[in-house]
Order: sequence, then C-alpha cells, then structure tokens
Amino acid sequence: MKTSRTWLNRMEGIGLILILFSFFVQSFQSDSESSFRESQNYHLNKKLDHIWRLIGKEYAEEHSTSEMNLKSYDKDWEFYSRQVKELENWEGKINLFSQIGTWIFVLGTILVIAPKFMEERE
Repeated sequence: MKTSRTWLNRMEGIGLILILFSFFVQSFQSDSESSFRESQNYHLNKKLDHIWRLIGKEYAEEHSTSEMNLKSYDKDWEFYSRQVKELENWEGKINLFSQIGTWIFVLGTILVIAPKFMEERE
C-alpha cells in the first residue's frame, strides 16, 4: 500500500501524541492507586489506635470491671464487607485507567511503527 509522506508523518505524529497521552493516563492511574492504598492504611491505623486506647485504658485501670464505651468506636470499626464495597469503586477506576492507558499506548505504538513499513507514494 502506497501513501504520501505527509500522511505517514501525520500518522507517526498521532502515534507519538497517543504514547505521550498514555503516559499521563498511567500517571493518573498510579496516583489513584496511591490514594486507594492511603485510604486503606488510614482505616487500619484508626482501628489500631482505638484498640491501643482500649488496651491502655484497661491496663491503667488494672482490669477494673467498669464497662468500656465500645459504641463510640462502632463507626470506625466497620465490618470488612462494608469496607470492601466502599473500596471497590476505587479499584474499578484504577483498573479502567490501567486498561485505557494500555490500549492508548498500543495504538500509539502501532501508529509510530506502521509508517516505517509502508511505501511512500511519489
């Protein structure tokens, strides 16, 4: 298939732009993944802080029989199934951007490579 040099240059330029765009998509996906992990760590650390306070209180009172107020911790101590539903939204977005970035990169690479194997029309 013979095509003009102008068309081959445009095709290569579009491919390079897509490769550059895929880099930005990958960067956004990486930032989203980082935010997701930070959110998980925040929830875990908050729960550990509550456990630490309870243990410290019990130790300080030398195992007194006074009732501890566990209801104040219920909000932070969610069941795992509820927390997973909240985090599934993040995982879905991360996976979507990962797939988009991959396909944009592949398409851009094809557009950069293809003109090298096509004959130029004179």
